[in-house]
Amino acid sequence: RTFVKGAEDPALILTQFVPPLITAVLQDYADNIPPAREAEVLALMTAMVEELKGAFTEVIPMILEAVFECTLAMIGDDFDSFPDVRLRFFELLRAINEHCFAAFLAVPADVFKFTVQAMVYAM
Repeated sequence: RTFVKGAEDPALILTQFVPPLITAVLQDYADNIPPAREAEVLALMTAMVEELKGAFTEVIPMILEAVFECTLAMIGDDFDSFPDVRLRFFELLRAINEHCFAAFLAVPADVFKFTVQAMVYAM
């Protein structure tokens, strides 16, 4: 997160840093068992959304595809399990809503529906 927030050239991060990161980190997050999923992955994605803003919009569908369903499955059963993942997940959704809202319109209808339900659930 520190690297992304302190970067002087956001375009360089978007073209050189993001593609391999998305491929490796998000795939690992999606494939892991719930206790092995790190909330810091979600925090990193949030930091990138906040720093790269609209330029990051095209990457959002890939992020949601990798983290959305598996994270909801982790936190949807009760309010006590995985509090750090829960917090970072809703921070990510807030950042996407604030900086890359158009990305929500690019995701499949079922993902959009679950996103809206998750936001309502968080209230």
